[in-house]
Amino acid sequence: VIGSSSSPDYSLAKSRLARDHGLANIIRIDYRSYQAVPYLSRDYDAWAREFFAIVGRFTAEGLATLFIVGNEPNLEGKVTAAEYTAAAVLIFTSIVVSSTTIFHI
Repeated sequence: VIGSSSSPDYSLAKSRLARDHGLANIIRIDYRSYQAVPYLSRDYDAWAREFFAIVGRFTAEGLATLFIVGNEPNLEGKVTAAEYTAAAVLIFTSIVVSSTTIFHI
């Protein structure tokens, strides 16, 4: 999980270790710690660029082909269902999916 308590570099290192032991990696990319997507729509574009930069790092090394876009929203009331959906749609409308990369919300 990237965006929770770990950085992309930490997650890359752990993913290399898993791959080297014959495991497949499924990478969940959260916006920030305990935050699935940005709360503010003005942050969506920067989040999308950050998301795809991270995906690029993992795919370039052959570490993952399955990515989960954020976790389910928490119930603290900081993001509505409509806001969560808008953020997720931005990612999906920005994706150029290759035959080997799968994205899931």
